[in-house]
Amino acid sequence: MRRYRLVLRSAVGVLLLLVASLTAATTRQGPQVTSVQVSPEGVVERDGARLRLRLDRPVNGSVAERVSIEPAAGSEVTVVGSEITISFTELLRYGTEYTVTIADVRSRTGTTSDLVTRFTTAEPEVLALEASADGPDRITGRPLAGGEERVLFEADSVSAYAVSGTVLAAVVEEGGTALLETVDVVTGARRSVPIPSAVIEIRGSSSAPRIGYTVATVDGPVLRTLDVSDPEAEPVVVARADGAELAIAQWAFEPGSTSLAALTEDGVLLRVDAGTEAPTVLGEHGELRGFVPGTSDLVVSDPGGGAVVDLRTGREAPLEMPARVDGAASSEERLLNGSSYLRTVTDRSGGAFDVSSAVVLFDGYAERELFRPAEGAALVSTCLSPNGQYLAVHTAPAGSTVVDRTVLIDVETGGSDHVLAGASLDWC
Repeated sequence: MRRYRLVLRSAVGVLLLLVASLTAATTRQGPQVTSVQVSPEGVVERDGARLRLRLDRPVNGSVAERVSIEPAAGSEVTVVGSEITISFTELLRYGTEYTVTIADVRSRTGTTSDLVTRFTTAEPEVLALEASADGPDRITGRPLAGGEERVLFEADSVSAYAVSGTVLAAVVEEGGTALLETVDVVTGARRSVPIPSAVIEIRGSSSAPRIGYTVATVDGPVLRTLDVSDPEAEPVVVARADGAELAIAQWAFEPGSTSLAALTEDGVLLRVDAGTEAPTVLGEHGELRGFVPGTSDLVVSDPGGGAVVDLRTGREAPLEMPARVDGAASSEERLLNGSSYLRTVTDRSGGAFDVSSAVVLFDGYAERELFRPAEGAALVSTCLSPNGQYLAVHTAPAGSTVVDRTVLIDVETGGSDHVLAGASLDWC
């Protein structure tokens, strides 16, 4: 019995010594990351997305000054106890591995360590409408980085489509009747909603299960929205508080929100919130030029100049863009952030039958040409990817407006490795 107690005491002593050694080693080791929280989709869709690092002990707040991100990305860092939060102030690039390094992370006991965290952003699937003269029209999808194409939807006559989350909504003609066909590309759930045949355009929200479409009427285009997550939901007409329908000239969903911006034919800018009885009036303007990618900042154009309207607060700031020095006319401008923009320019110096167009990028310092159609082709329209990384350029044979291909241009590098046969991207 005495020998048993001696063995037991020895074992307990060894365990206590082991625990003490491990505790001492951990204390000398310095702070370590215990969990990482980041949305690979969120960081490419909306400004202010966060990376949260939880550590095994509280650290000194000065680490906020020693955070580096590669590839470089704007950010703000806050430290509360054992949690470090990195808020990205710009949208990140698609399909890119980011490395976050925090040097000399010091605990309250004085131990230090260098922390390295890596994450890869989401790579979106690019959708396009491919019309066919001798078969069904198809809506196809393929990874942006390249890969196998898949057919998501097909019907004999598809005039337009939109995507909201995993739901694809297509406007189809069937026996002289117009239908809004929705299909969840993940679950396969489908629904048909009868709609007026005179649908002008359709768009989907990137952050809520909601689509919108405008219908031509004798009193002007009427905007309707539909909750595609509810199989029993009915279309809701955008109207005044008294129920009178509004004639909507232009509209767009706000990134990262359930709201949308609408401009009436009378020039009244409205914010339309899901579930509210009446829109909020935000002033009068001449034209909508789209949202700054990932933000609530809406670019508007007026006869006297442009402005940026914060759709959430209604605050307005003047927007001044320098005039071109070569005399070429500017037909379209897209603001990328506070200092850079894309501009579509047209040169008619060669006469009425010698017109050339190009897209130029102003990076805050100077302009450079980003894209010019090949000989025998014409630039029809452009649109930005949701994160502002790519510009989709729709081109057609010279003298035609029927788009035959779409070129995706990396705004930062100018590269144009992606060429799609479809004419209508889900971004546009």
